[in-house]
Amino acid sequence: METFNIWWSGLSRDQHIAISLAIAGPIFATILAIRIHPIRLYYIRTIEHLEAAERRIRAEAWKLGAHNVIIPPENIIKESGLSKWRIQRAMRWHERKRKYG
Repeated sequence: METFNIWWSGLSRDQHIAISLAIAGPIFATILAIRIHPIRLYYIRTIEHLEAAERRIRAEAWKLGAHNVIIPPENIIKESGLSKWRIQRAMRWHERKRKYG
């Protein structure tokens, strides 16, 4: 341990920072990934709910004989039962994901 202390005290401040960041960086990245993952799943589930609502509406229209229908977004929102705020956030996230990766 004493050799480590001698070695560590011989380093400059910039080297201390670089070594500390090299050790702590992956730990912080993991913590951020753990935090972001539930948010990502929340938005994915929201979009899945919207797609399921649209499929239900199309199935009902198909039974009535309307095969090429344009479904207003308000009907999909009503059918999904989700809040408008949640849907708007999920759609913004989806567009950013599509645009920036």
